[in-house]
Amino acid sequence: MKRLLALIHREYWENKGAFRTTPLVIGGIYIAFLLMSIFTTAHIDSDLYTFKEAVRVMGEQSPDFRGRIMYNGMLGSSVLFTLVMSVVIFFYLLGALYDDRKDRSILFWKSLPASDTLTIASKLLAAMVLVPLSFLAIMILTHVIMSIIGSLMVMGVDGNPWTLFISVFNPFKAWGMIAASWLAQSVWALPLGLARSR
Repeated sequence: MKRLLALIHREYWENKGAFRTTPLVIGGIYIAFLLMSIFTTAHIDSDLYTFKEAVRVMGEQSPDFRGRIMYNGMLGSSVLFTLVMSVVIFFYLLGALYDDRKDRSILFWKSLPASDTLTIASKLLAAMVLVPLSFLAIMILTHVIMSIIGSLMVMGVDGNPWTLFISVFNPFKAWGMIAASWLAQSVWALPLGLARSR
């Protein structure tokens, strides 16, 4: 088990640009777009009258409606993460064993006390578990930061973010749905991963 964990750790450090930096960039893009929309709105409407009206109209809706809006918004924001993660996993598995042969590092890894079965298992687990967990953690962090920014905006127009949107939905339900869909996608793509790793 320790050898398998060490091999998975190795996969992370060899591919941390794809596994860690890529979702960070996506999260940064979401936050940048949110800040740009806030600054644009403030420039066009310096009194934030339109935003105040939007908050007022949203507050008049039922809690169930507001909860559905937030839930669907969180699911919608996962689309870019899902698409990019699929591309990252595809190209990672495409070069999983070829890259080691190309740079001759396979000779070093072959000298270690790790079987071919463990090596292939570590690459599959990295693709099926490590990459989705990395993307999910950064996506959750992105959602939290965007919620904080949105709450500050609502408070800036004398609104109450708790009653408006925080208390009307459960973010863990949306995150659980996203995680379950990614797990199902990993299972469905397992035959492709096995084929690529051979």
